[in-house]
Amino acid sequence: MKKNIFLLEPQVHRLDNYNFTEFYQQKLNNPNFYLDCFSSDLKSFLKTEKRICLLNSGTSALHLSLVHSGINKEDVVFCSNSTFIATVNSILYTNALPCFVDIDLNTGNMNMEYLEIAIVETIKSGKTPKAIIITHSYGVPANMDKLLELKIKYNLIIIEDAAEALGAKYKNISCGTIADYGIISFNSNKMNTSFGGGALIVKNEEVKREIDKYANQYKVESFDFKHLKLGYNYRLNDLAAYLGSIQLKFIYKELARKQEIHQEYKKLLGSKLMSIKAPSITSNYWLNCVKIKENSFQKIYQQFLKEKIEIRRVWFPLNLQPYLRKYPLYGNNESKVFYDSTICVPSSGNLTFKSIKKISTILLND
Repeated sequence: MKKNIFLLEPQVHRLDNYNFTEFYQQKLNNPNFYLDCFSSDLKSFLKTEKRICLLNSGTSALHLSLVHSGINKEDVVFCSNSTFIATVNSILYTNALPCFVDIDLNTGNMNMEYLEIAIVETIKSGKTPKAIIITHSYGVPANMDKLLELKIKYNLIIIEDAAEALGAKYKNISCGTIADYGIISFNSNKMNTSFGGGALIVKNEEVKREIDKYANQYKVESFDFKHLKLGYNYRLNDLAAYLGSIQLKFIYKELARKQEIHQEYKKLLGSKLMSIKAPSITSNYWLNCVKIKENSFQKIYQQFLKEKIEIRRVWFPLNLQPYLRKYPLYGNNESKVFYDSTICVPSSGNLTFKSIKKISTILLND
């Protein structure tokens, strides 16, 4: 019987490390014990002096970064046209106006030339450009130097969507720690999982205290039920923090394995594999993307389905989602070309070389 090969199987190491009796006792003694541990461990791994706010999802982190930034109704927030839907939804939660920017086909990341055009045209239209959410797509760092130039030139807030990029670096600085805000996801398919959760990385303790209030219904004191502002139920639960903290001990092993998988695909697939090499970036190789003939996805999908191998498309262009068609796009529809000619292939840390060869053979015969 053929065994399923999943796209991104959760990697949970050393289940024998979990002691739920100990977890319960620590929780009784100090309600924030594991939240503090996970936050401290993450800060150490990222090698940052910034502060970590643990939340229940990457989406919550995106939303609170915009709330704390003071994004208001009718402010314009720029984001990639090829990214997960949560990015644009978080903008809409604040009643701001999303503006889509198309991508560089070589990286899958936002095209900086298009971005500057979008900023200039927005200013000309009389609207207020306020922030940029920059996604490090598939674990590949975006061009942060150019982005920070635009931040200064146009007085913009930069939010790094590093949901897919834990362990990736730009000029040896951890993705998520470079801009005004950074977000990370601990979803089950990410580099470090707590089976749901996220983090918002902020510049100092004062901002962290404010974000923590927003995440806890903006409750002022633990002993009283007074709430000064609209808040949210966004805190990470303690059990997820416990899981995440233990899993983080294996992150270097995960990163090394992801690199091995990418190199093996590269050896077999050559130029069909998207592989970005530049002195300034270190990818975490979270998910491998492969070029295919345009509009051949259904045929390839059926071949993989027959072999019980999970593949998926890259992100569907946001400007083509029915409820988002009214918002502007700057670019030449590269995200649609990318969608029609690129797929994501299995990249789990436990993927065997035998499986990589099988996947590559199917793709080379396309």
